[in-house]
Amino acid sequence: MSDAKISKEYTISTNSADGTLGALTKSNSKYQFQFKDGKLVGAYRIYEFGGSEIAFREKVGLLAYSPLAQGYLTGKYQNGNLPEGSRKALFDRLQRYEGVGSEEAIASYLNIAKKYNIDPSQLANQFVTTRSFVTSNIIGATSMEQLKLAITSIEIEMHEELENDIEDAFKLHGNVAA
Repeated sequence: MSDAKISKEYTISTNSADGTLGALTKSNSKYQFQFKDGKLVGAYRIYEFGGSEIAFREKVGLLAYSPLAQGYLTGKYQNGNLPEGSRKALFDRLQRYEGVGSEEAIASYLNIAKKYNIDPSQLANQFVTTRSFVTSNIIGATSMEQLKLAITSIEIEMHEELENDIEDAFKLHGNVAA
């Protein structure tokens, strides 16, 4: 549990939900748990298939951060683009979203957004927000326009056809970010 921090409110904050949650629940701890995990984006959904089961059984919510995969799911980095002032330009630490097949996977999600005439950032945000195990979607807006898009993403209807298209893209590409 070395990567976990316990606040005064007894909320656990960690990027390693599975092991930490398992250890704490076995100890009969009376803490309230909420885990933050940046791995719930269309291109990288590890928590959904591993952590969500134990979290469901233990009644633990997920604080999902980086729903836009640090901006990659907006399409702004496609085809080698590097916008001035972007996180990648400023910090150059986003290589986890540049693995083999990631550009193709991201293009699939961008095409889905285009098919339904939805802003890609709104699609990514609403996808995360509508997962049953998500307690809160932690956005990272750096402009008023981004904030408006994030807030209005709740207006996007995640209907069956849209969900199926996202699932088909995920089945085709899998978890491409590491």
